[in-house]
Amino acid sequence: MLLRTQLRLLKAFCFVLPRWACTTWAVTLGAPQLQSRPGEPLRVEIPIRIAAEESGALESLKVALPGKASYERLGVSQKVLELNPQAMVYRNRAEQLMVLVETVNSVPITDDPF
Repeated sequence: MLLRTQLRLLKAFCFVLPRWACTTWAVTLGAPQLQSRPGEPLRVEIPIRIAAEESGALESLKVALPGKASYERLGVSQKVLELNPQAMVYRNRAEQLMVLVETVNSVPITDDPF
């Protein structure tokens, strides 16, 4: 049941929106990788795949979490916003470009907090 709760939370955070100046770049996101345990702040890494010829685009690649209106429009619980979510683009130890989505506050351990 806790895994299902974390997966629901992960789905809510998968509304992470890549933003960049040029919309013609070939950027794709890989499968989200949950890095946290129940009761901890959520930490999810999402691999970014970009074509080699687009490597110059990496300088301006940014991510942003959706606002309250987006959650309302999509019918997703806004309780996730109470956990103070944050997102950023970074390179991991293997130099792979990743999106990191994490919360400042711990995810409550209940049957279904959302």
